Amino acid sequence: MELYVGLGCRKNIPFEDLLSALKKVIIKYDLNIEDIKILSSIDIKQCEPAFVKLSKVLNRKLIFYSAEELQEINAPNKSEFVNKVTGTYSVSESSAILSSLYGKLIVPKQKFNNLTIAIAE
Repeated sequence: MELYVGLGCRKNIPFEDLLSALKKVIIKYDLNIEDIKILSSIDIKQCEPAFVKLSKVLNRKLIFYSAEELQEINAPNKSEFVNKVTGTYSVSESSAILSSLYGKLIVPKQKFNNLTIAIAE
């Protein structure tokens, strides 16, 4: 199985929070962290230190999409707040779906303190 992890967050989240949240999601849904193929988010997060570090620690590709690209995806859990901040109603779910080349969303948006994670296959 190949997993495509979509990430969303507020600015400058601690790396430890991101890693802890990802591990919780992997355990909750009985997945394998080794199956992660790609990490993804919105392009305004290209310099987010926690995302960059996670990519290096897991040795996985980190890709970014524009708000316009993410807006084209019909994500199940839309957020008015996210739209006001980013210009799209979904970041984690939409980027997971896009990076999986329109695969199946197997983990809907999981909310943690200041970050979200979604996974497609």
